[in-house]
Amino acid sequence: FDHHCPWIGNCVGRRNYWLFFCFVSATGFLNVFSLVTASSLLAIRGQELKREWGCDNATAFTGTLRSHPLAVALAVYCTLLVWFTIGLCAYHSYLIATNQTTYEQIKGLYAGSGNPFHRGSTSANCGDALCAPVRPRYFDGATGQLCWPPRHGPAAAGPPG
Repeated sequence: FDHHCPWIGNCVGRRNYWLFFCFVSATGFLNVFSLVTASSLLAIRGQELKREWGCDNATAFTGTLRSHPLAVALAVYCTLLVWFTIGLCAYHSYLIATNQTTYEQIKGLYAGSGNPFHRGSTSANCGDALCAPVRPRYFDGATGQLCWPPRHGPAAAGPPG
């Protein structure tokens, strides 16, 4: 267990951290992509209106805002969110590079002594956080049965009948 993330409504830990990081990265990328696309549309349309109407930049700008309100709303929305999504992606990239959890970094657990989980390089830390195999589940949420540690032998088969 690392922390509970209120933005996704789920706990983030060893088993699902790579999925969380992929989600955060994809959200940041899509936010930047949407912002660039909406802004490009507005800029291109503004230049077209300036050429068509033979007007100054201010008139073309206001004409563009009136003719494409959805693109304006999307650009404003993405501008407000891009700092959060890219910041969150950068923060978790830093945590992966240093092989820390959010809890460890916020509490400063290894600030003075050095992180015992650091693998020696950023690439090794990335491999450890994003590509390492994960142990089996402790319990099956659907049935409520314990799955860990695995039982071997006749007791694992359960009662007869």
